[in-house]
Amino acid sequence: MEEIIIHYIGEALYASMGFALGYAIRMLKKKREKDDLEQEALCALVRDRLLHKIEKCLDGGFCSQEMRDNINHMFDIYTRLGGNGTIPPLVERVMELPMKSPEVTK
Repeated sequence: MEEIIIHYIGEALYASMGFALGYAIRMLKKKREKDDLEQEALCALVRDRLLHKIEKCLDGGFCSQEMRDNINHMFDIYTRLGGNGTIPPLVERVMELPMKSPEVTK
């Protein structure tokens, strides 16, 4: 009788471990999906702010040193997050702009 009880306890423990492992794997997959979505969202936000700063410089016709540093820093973060696309040529165009406003230049 004890052998039967021990056998069923072993089976129950084996099944419980299988359920626990399946649950843990499912939770890890959900966390991974959430992390991927958060990274995509962060990349989109950095891209939006980067484009805003680039447009501001291009519209003004100049780009200060502080703005250049900020754009370069944000662009570095953007590329490390996996961003690409139309941003590199825009960053190059901004870096070719003069550092001072054309109206201020004498």
